[in-house]
Amino acid sequence: PGPLPHEAELVERLAAFRRSLADAGKGAVVLREASILAGSRHERLATSAGRRSSFSAGAASLTATVVGRAGSARSSARVVAAASRLSALPVARLARLATDRVVLPLTGRRLTPGRYDVLLDPHVAAHLVGRLAPLFLGGEEEERLRARTRDGREAFASRVVSIVDAAQAPGGPVATTHDGEGTPQGRTVLVDRGRVVGRLTDVAWAARLGVPATGNAVRHSWSQPPDVGVTNVFLDPSAGVSPVELLGGVTRGVYAAVLLERPGVDLASDVFRLTAAGYALEKGRAQDRVSEVVVAGRLSEFLRAIAAIGDDLKFAAGAGGGVGSPTLLVPRWKVD
Repeated sequence: PGPLPHEAELVERLAAFRRSLADAGKGAVVLREASILAGSRHERLATSAGRRSSFSAGAASLTATVVGRAGSARSSARVVAAASRLSALPVARLARLATDRVVLPLTGRRLTPGRYDVLLDPHVAAHLVGRLAPLFLGGEEEERLRARTRDGREAFASRVVSIVDAAQAPGGPVATTHDGEGTPQGRTVLVDRGRVVGRLTDVAWAARLGVPATGNAVRHSWSQPPDVGVTNVFLDPSAGVSPVELLGGVTRGVYAAVLLERPGVDLASDVFRLTAAGYALEKGRAQDRVSEVVVAGRLSEFLRAIAAIGDDLKFAAGAGGGVGSPTLLVPRWKVD
């Protein structure tokens, strides 16, 4: 049999990840296994309503299991990166993430509980943003969203927060032009400067709301009707605000660099919990490594407490599509 499509590029991407992991891990991290997938599809759609469309899309992912070592202690983790094409896989960023994920818990110290300025790494914040997505998909969460904002009379988040869904967002793991019903996709603003201004819809949900469909019908299988879902949902970055600038304004804080477990978010109870590892911050500089830090509390209060957002938007796979965020700063939050 001949070579697989993109075989040379697949091998090169895996080799690039190995090199990046060796550089980031400095001998303390070993790659146990890795797999890489890439593909594309072309779809032609015709509906009973007379709609016809034709479109193509691609996807790629890299999954790796790594082991960190510090003396006799060991720590392992599985990490994943996704992109809309093979060449866009962020192998260097995944290597740094993998290294932090297994090295920080082994070499860091526990942080003294108290109130700290909290910086969330884009990868950590992105998964929190992803947990908010159901609020904008209709169904029972619609009533929850209305109650939380008193039908839009109260802010959903602080004024620096805007949340967007965009199928062609630069760097997003999803890059499509039409949804599962053939509706053209664009950019939908869900939260604008802290206020809820939009929803994600398919044709049926849009008709009930009396608004145009946003192109968010996600078809998981051709044997089933599509559901409403996200493409790339993300917190809009602040132009010209670098993460270094955010760090420089921190007197006493903590940088949550990597998640140690899935974020715990209960939208019904309005609570969240992020368990992460990272770095203690003093006077704008990273100091000691921190093995574990828990950032938790009322979700609505946390969103309204976000004081600043960086310009370093990064994406991860999540919420059935892509989730993204820049670095976030939340001052004086209680940390355990």
